[in-house]
Amino acid sequence: MNNKTFNRTLVTAALPYANGGVHIGHLAGVYVPSDIYVRYLRLRKQEVLFVCGSDEHGVPVTIRARKEGCTVQEVVDRYHQLIKQSFEDFGISFDVYSRTTSDTHKKVASDFFRKLYDKGEFLERESEQYYDEEAKTFLADRYITGECPHCHNPHAYGDQCEKCGKDLSPTELINPESKVSGSKPVLRKTKHWYLPPRQTPRVARPLDWWSQRVASQRERTVQELARHGLATSCCEPRPRLGYPCSCGGCRRKGALCVV
Repeated sequence: MNNKTFNRTLVTAALPYANGGVHIGHLAGVYVPSDIYVRYLRLRKQEVLFVCGSDEHGVPVTIRARKEGCTVQEVVDRYHQLIKQSFEDFGISFDVYSRTTSDTHKKVASDFFRKLYDKGEFLERESEQYYDEEAKTFLADRYITGECPHCHNPHAYGDQCEKCGKDLSPTELINPESKVSGSKPVLRKTKHWYLPPRQTPRVARPLDWWSQRVASQRERTVQELARHGLATSCCEPRPRLGYPCSCGGCRRKGALCVV
């Protein structure tokens, strides 16, 4: 793959959850480095757009609302303004700082999902997911805690153990418990939509090119992706979040918030 000169550059940064303020760790790890790069491009008179926004659809947001005894909307409205003002005060030079509840984001996300659905790109699969019989709701991974099977931390989450750092599946937890009601969840069948893995020259060539220009650890990760392809990805893993979608069978869950 040959080096290319691009006419314009789009720079994005990780979307902070609208469940609390940003701190120095967020700034140092994500936003200051990307801001430095954007300022460098601007000094070189290149056309660049720096875009970010508050993630108002994540599980941490709903957990915060439950803890504070208020609605999700009240939480995201408050913290979005706090985060946005914090970035302005620290001088992070976003061209656009928006939110995932904006009309633009809703339209793009819904159109993205609908087009892929109409083209038959998704795999529809039934799988088992934990269900809280007391709260009468399916549980996202972060709503499930239990004992880590690796380090036996009794407070591991359904997606990761914060003590040993291992990625987990909710079904791996020992003695799982719902964070919503405190009861023991049960497994129930539910339907999900997945993007199948792709392994084509169109994907592999850019990964090979990029892996030659990055640090060793990331190089190994990218080379593995180039050799083996991407894993099948679930497109709507978070119950009761997302946007309404008219696709057959998915009105209950809504489309994933695509950024």
